[in-house]
Amino acid sequence: MKALLTTARRELSRISREPLLWLVDLALPLGIGLWLLVTYQPGSVRELPIVVVDQDQTSFSRMLTRALDATSGIKVQASATRPEAIIAALQAGRAQGGVVLPDGLMRQIKRGENAELVLYANAANIVVGNTLVKEVSTVSRTLSGGITLRRARAQGLDAVHALAVAEPIHINSQVLFNPTYSYLSYMVPGLIAALLQLFAMLAGVMAFDPEHHTLADKHTAALPWVLGKMLPHLLLLWSTACVALALFVAVFHGEPATHALRLVPLYGVYLAGSFGLGMTLATLLPRTSLAIEVALFLSTPAFILSGMSFPFEAMPKLLVAFAKLLPFTHYLTGALQVHAMNQPLVAALPALVWLGALGIGAVGITATKHAWQARAGLQEGVS
Repeated sequence: MKALLTTARRELSRISREPLLWLVDLALPLGIGLWLLVTYQPGSVRELPIVVVDQDQTSFSRMLTRALDATSGIKVQASATRPEAIIAALQAGRAQGGVVLPDGLMRQIKRGENAELVLYANAANIVVGNTLVKEVSTVSRTLSGGITLRRARAQGLDAVHALAVAEPIHINSQVLFNPTYSYLSYMVPGLIAALLQLFAMLAGVMAFDPEHHTLADKHTAALPWVLGKMLPHLLLLWSTACVALALFVAVFHGEPATHALRLVPLYGVYLAGSFGLGMTLATLLPRTSLAIEVALFLSTPAFILSGMSFPFEAMPKLLVAFAKLLPFTHYLTGALQVHAMNQPLVAALPALVWLGALGIGAVGITATKHAWQARAGLQEGVS
């Protein structure tokens, strides 16, 4: 224990002397985490600017324009007389979409004919495109249902039967685990955790850079030396993660505190596994620069391959197999169980076991090499 604490104090002193280490362990994770919280604080996409081309110029088309503007996701930025103005506004960056209300719209509706709106949506950004389609479709369905309901009532049907005519199939949506479709709840915890893998791996590589091994390091027993060097980095990274989580709950109201608290132990094991992977790279690879490059190579696609931005079911099996080698994929599986789905911590046991095994294996590999190097150095000194 004394050797472990002595090594930990030496490593903590080294962190305080080397700006790059405390940047990786503390400043960058906290700063980027706060930036992500502020960026996604609105929770959902709001007030996307659109252009309305009202060729009908009737009371109904004006009501429809007001209905579009009243949605949370759309803001009617401008009006025009020709559809070409929508394309021009999109290309100039002044709008994200547009709606054309064709001439004769109100007349067609009064005759009981099908009428058509034309929606232009900027699908170069999938989030923008989906939001516009959803908002315009909601307005269209609401108005269509109201029109059908009034027609049914005019034919003498009572309210219940008229409603059945207006909506013969009703969808009772049970939206689970993120009912408001909040990007704050969905994206931020995952992005912060993905960055933590990167920073933990880089910290593991730099902590075990052979160029910074001192004479005292070489004469310390292998296991206390490895654990002592790990401890300050993991405590700083874990503290940073907990601060970001506290801000997420208390300031930005991202999740109930009881849900978020279950992530605290998962963070610890996840950081140990990620740090251990970086430590293993530093131990096995011949140059620190190469170890850093490999750490970046493994961490850069972690979020993309985790199943959050694109489901595993749609990915090539080879990429899925690669993703399941990364700590972040297993952390995310466990976090979704205990955080989003509000299950007890035991639900994350498979992820905890895998991440814990990764950390323990890394300690074993590094300690074995340190002990081997110490024996080799001793034999050279004797000879």
